[in-house]
Amino acid sequence: NPDLAAVIDADDISQATDFAGFPRRVLAGEDPFALFTWLYGGSWEGGETWTRGHFTHAGRRVNRTEGSFETTSVETGVTGKHPDLIAGDDYVTIDKIKEKGNWIQTAKTHMDGMIPALQPWGLYLLAGTPYTDNDVISTAIRRDGIREVVGLPLPPEYAKHVRPNGRWRVFHL
Repeated sequence: NPDLAAVIDADDISQATDFAGFPRRVLAGEDPFALFTWLYGGSWEGGETWTRGHFTHAGRRVNRTEGSFETTSVETGVTGKHPDLIAGDDYVTIDKIKEKGNWIQTAKTHMDGMIPALQPWGLYLLAGTPYTDNDVISTAIRRDGIREVVGLPLPPEYAKHVRPNGRWRVFHL
């Protein structure tokens, strides 16, 4: 759907902006290996806004306050926006824990603030490594439960949170 609004979210804004470069290059027709422009025609570059961290492609058919792709981070968050998709990556890293001290709590507060911003039909993708029983991923699994697991079997400390009404679908590597 060309009218979707996606947020690319990471532990810091420079990382999120780097991740946003991939869809930007694909939509602009700059990635020689992507089939997107071959399938859907020409460059989609040139919508309302086109910067490294926020862009609206030319295929957008509706007027929205959210860009087609925007970037946020644990320290910046999203205010006044309601995206259809949030793609979060590694909110907690060993470097951030060492550098910031209370980073795990900061990351948990960030994720708790992002969930209500998501459209009711939205999708929250979260990639990361659980480091402690109290980090972002472990807390979300314990609090909200796991509805479905795909991939490798979960360790027992996570498998006990699988339930029919769980919120998260987990792809475990």
